[in-house]
Amino acid sequence: MHTLLTISTSTIPSILKAFESLDRSLERIEHYACEDFRSTKNILDTLDQLKIEHIVSKEAKEQLSAIISNLQYVDVLQQRLSHVLSINTILKEELIDFNESSKGSIIAYQMVVQLNLKQFHDAVDRYLHTTDAVHNALTEISKNHKMLFLHIPETRMLYKYNSEILREATIVSEIHVKQLLKYRHASAFVAKEYVSQVKHIASFYTMEQERIVLDSFLRGEMDYEQGYDLDSDKEQISLF
Repeated sequence: MHTLLTISTSTIPSILKAFESLDRSLERIEHYACEDFRSTKNILDTLDQLKIEHIVSKEAKEQLSAIISNLQYVDVLQQRLSHVLSINTILKEELIDFNESSKGSIIAYQMVVQLNLKQFHDAVDRYLHTTDAVHNALTEISKNHKMLFLHIPETRMLYKYNSEILREATIVSEIHVKQLLKYRHASAFVAKEYVSQVKHIASFYTMEQERIVLDSFLRGEMDYEQGYDLDSDKEQISLF
């Protein structure tokens, strides 16, 4: 394991710059996802206008129903990216305060950044898995109803931005590994304080899957056997 560098007034400007680059990548991912979502919505709207329930097979109807039920996937991604960005903002504010006063409570900086990266990867992986399923279903329907889909040119370009999302996800990982996760706060390691600060982030994690990732992180990376109580709201307090 590489030796972590200590956060200091001389290193904070470069850390803040890395956070700004990270936030731009997160915003681009959201933009790409929304663009692809609009294409999906256009396809479904066109199919609805064509009154396809009288044309397509029972199997196709079931596939379309499954697609429609999955349309919330972009909202889920947006919410989770928003939570990642919110925690980044608080980390930046803590770094600025530390830079100005040489004091701060960013003892769990490295752990928080690592957890945020795990939340990001889980969110993007789930988004891509869902869009692959939607794409496969629409492709299958279009194969069986070729004449119908002549009216829907968007199908050929569906999820064209997924490759861009993957590219940005790689950039996000690189920023974390090369520029953010190599630093730690100078405070001595106190396990109880580390766990306490990481658990405080639960106030941002309003979605069950986010709590599951948090629980896994506490039990795994932090070796905290108690984990996080997914059914409890007692941890609903602000970060730091």
